[in-house]
Amino acid sequence: MRALFVSFVLENNKKIIVLNVFLICLFLINTYNIPNAHRLSLDLGDGNCKWTPPVYEPNNTATYFKTLITGYPGGAKRLVYVQMEGLVALTSNDEWPDILKKPNRPFLKSNYPHHEGRWTWGDQMDQVVLVMRDPRKAIREYHDVLHDINYANDAKTAYEFIHKLYMVRAPVGYYLEWRDDRTLAEIHWYGWVIDFWMENGLLRDITSHNLTTQEHFKRQEQPDNYTESGRAFEVMVGNATIEPQYSKHCTADMRNACEPVAVISVDRLIDPERGSMEAAKIGAILDGNQGLDVVSIEARGCIWEEITLRNKGVRTMIDRSGKENEYGFTQEMLEAMVVELNRLINKYSSSLWDGNIVAQDLVEILNEYVIDVSAELSDLT
Repeated sequence: MRALFVSFVLENNKKIIVLNVFLICLFLINTYNIPNAHRLSLDLGDGNCKWTPPVYEPNNTATYFKTLITGYPGGAKRLVYVQMEGLVALTSNDEWPDILKKPNRPFLKSNYPHHEGRWTWGDQMDQVVLVMRDPRKAIREYHDVLHDINYANDAKTAYEFIHKLYMVRAPVGYYLEWRDDRTLAEIHWYGWVIDFWMENGLLRDITSHNLTTQEHFKRQEQPDNYTESGRAFEVMVGNATIEPQYSKHCTADMRNACEPVAVISVDRLIDPERGSMEAAKIGAILDGNQGLDVVSIEARGCIWEEITLRNKGVRTMIDRSGKENEYGFTQEMLEAMVVELNRLINKYSSSLWDGNIVAQDLVEILNEYVIDVSAELSDLT
């Protein structure tokens, strides 16, 4: 059974090819029903609500102001779009599969530009919401989903294991093997994804975060030793002076640029005391958007309670069994997380970001993560 891990990371001519099984999984859970699948609720007045099935059939004649829900894989973006679905009674798309035309729906969930992500929606998105989660939990969940589908590398095989999604945590031995192979690299990817969206698609190297070229940025889609060690940057860019270059997706495809209109913390969203306030941010993102009839402000707290506190809605990572504290990280990994989080905090709290409300919110969230990661680190030392 340990050989299953090899189906996720294959070494060929000293290059590690990371298979995009996470995308397959996300497509399947959006396409097929999973038990416990109530998705939407109705405003009954006086702050009350009632769940009803979502509208799955796309309305090909409707015009929607569309929202991209993006972030690092394992960040529980699913919890954010379920809230959106509950507010407007419409369902969402996923970046997978790569088809020429997506169904006409107001939301789409993506991991782009992470190596598990693909820009598959062309120019159909109007605004971006960046979803954040503590890097320890996001990296752990990233692996759990891979294990759920038996590290499958094709849709047919993944579908055979769809009934196992979000039920139990991966065996500790499987997790530790994957953790030791991928975590230090994934910490760089975590911060790099944040930078891409916050800086409107400014092209950077994953490891050094230095400015880079279109050619090198494209090469980074292959997360092998050549790119993640910094060797690709050294060979393809080196000491050359690079003028700022931006993703063509952000300059040509996004109707209102790639910069997020809001940052949503999943850690706050599922917190019994702070969750309703974070959910209110989601409602504010949708208010006034063309084609969306957003449920009243009075009923939004009820919707959040139904999804988060009463466990209604699709199965999510919240439903996993298993003790999370058994899936830890080494001192080196936790220290690397703190370094990366502090890099981001220093960057987005600098004078260049004065007056940027989204950056200020991001810094607050990142500071919370530093406290939590540092506490775990202290327990090891």
